[in-house]
Amino acid sequence: MLIGRLREALPEIPAPILNIRFVLAMRQNVYALADWRRGVLDGQSGATLGSYELFIETMVDMVVAGLIAPVSAEAKRVARRRPRPPPVLEKIADAS
Repeated sequence: MLIGRLREALPEIPAPILNIRFVLAMRQNVYALADWRRGVLDGQSGATLGSYELFIETMVDMVVAGLIAPVSAEAKRVARRRPRPPPVLEKIADAS
């Protein structure tokens, strides 16, 4: 699987952080491609995006940069903590 290859290539990125980066990258790309196809990106952003080829190459650059970026001290600290439910779910649990 691709995530396994990414873990081998990027052993310095903790697995939970790499997992999140991978999922975010895939989702962002899917939505960006869908928006490109629908022709809504220029209008929503107010920027001229250029050719489809440039759009794809820039997406590749962004994914690579996001995957290999140094992990912040704060992200490392949070990754070491015991997982907690998202804040909205905490409020629901507190109410019961």
